[in-house]
Amino acid sequence: MNRQIDRFTYNMLFDEKMGDTVHMAVGSAYPETVGEENEVNESAEHVDMIVDMSEDSVIEVDGEVVQRDGTFVFEDGF
Repeated sequence: MNRQIDRFTYNMLFDEKMGDTVHMAVGSAYPETVGEENEVNESAEHVDMIVDMSEDSVIEVDGEVVQRDGTFVFEDGF
């Protein structure tokens, strides 16, 4: 998370790291990011998505809230 990026630039490499957002990717992973000990999945596409989580949002993992309104549990202001 880079909270210094405060508006979309339409450059995915910057935008996917914006504070108060979540970046999800569906499809094949880039082979250079997988690691030799891991299996590479195959897909016809790779699609990146960014979701604004700054208002009225919660992310739960195994029933525990890890992010609320764009702020993670380990950040000040949670």
